[in-house]
Amino acid sequence: MTRVRFGTKAIILASTEYERTFREVMPMIKASAAVMMVNEYKLKQQRVAELLGITQAAVSKYINGYVAVSGKKLDADLVRGFVSNLVGGDKIGAQRYKCMLCQAYDKNFDCGLMVK
Repeated sequence: MTRVRFGTKAIILASTEYERTFREVMPMIKASAAVMMVNEYKLKQQRVAELLGITQAAVSKYINGYVAVSGKKLDADLVRGFVSNLVGGDKIGAQRYKCMLCQAYDKNFDCGLMVK
């Protein structure tokens, strides 16, 4: 459930699959991608942050294991495809892999924004 405050009144909204993406799945994708970009692609943390749309501090926390993400593992080949497209400048290809990662995470998952 999501609580939204309007003045003095609070309204409870049901969590959507879209919200679930940003709460559960995206941190896992970003953490896995950050580690791969630094360790395998030898990119600087600042460049990784720019590519992932996060801060350099977040990248540092991801690669040093300070940010806890779900114990569920992501498909390494899909992460590699996402990273390869992102580093290569293919944002649409990267988005396709991000969608495939969400689907692999949960077969019933559909945020309504799937790129085919």
